[in-house]
Amino acid sequence: MKTYLILITLITILSSCDSRWQFLEGNIPPNLTFKFADGQFKDGEGNFIVSLTDTFKLSNKSEEDNFEFSVKYIDDNLQELSYKFVSGDGQIIQKNALSDEEGVLDISKDELELEFVPFGLGDYIITFSATDIYGEKSEIITLNLHLFDNMEPVSKLEVKHIGKTNKNQYLLNAHTSYDPDSKYGGAIVQYRFNIGEYHVSTTSQQIDYIFQNSGKYKVTLAVMDNDEVWSEITELTVDVK
Repeated sequence: MKTYLILITLITILSSCDSRWQFLEGNIPPNLTFKFADGQFKDGEGNFIVSLTDTFKLSNKSEEDNFEFSVKYIDDNLQELSYKFVSGDGQIIQKNALSDEEGVLDISKDELELEFVPFGLGDYIITFSATDIYGEKSEIITLNLHLFDNMEPVSKLEVKHIGKTNKNQYLLNAHTSYDPDSKYGGAIVQYRFNIGEYHVSTTSQQIDYIFQNSGKYKVTLAVMDNDEVWSEITELTVDVK
């Protein structure tokens, strides 16, 4: 009787193993992909997006000091989706998550809306990987970020004789001034012209000015960006005849 029970147990175990191997043979490992800004989870050739690279400006005035992105998994038997900081340090925040375990993401939904909060400037590499209930792993996908601080604006000044309403009328023009990080949201918001002891702060790139007398005048310009950072001063000498 004892031998009979042992045989039944062995047959059950072997049958269970065969069934498991059948599942493994038909199992497809999980896939992970990032989402592009246009809302697509695949590139133009239909491939999953396994690498995402971006440059991100940390603004002094803006409250947007984090980087938002999305990750999606494709699998019916997912057990875990985890992340790891390969370079740099920060915090991953998942929106509407049911749990907040460090290094592990909530997989109750297949599309994960995430925020990365950096702990400093520089380069960051964050990897993501998924494991299903059979122990099979996805291809690792990688987020590469370069974070930089606000760049100081650059002031440039041109002075041109107009002489229409008065022979000493000049145009002071700062239209070639620029903010080096304009493609990341930077912009010049104020212009400060100094003509001798006369000071003009304005949002306009240019001003008309009539000098009262002939002579040489020192004219300076400084510009401020939307992070309230001022440029270095540009100085010209105007010889009014």
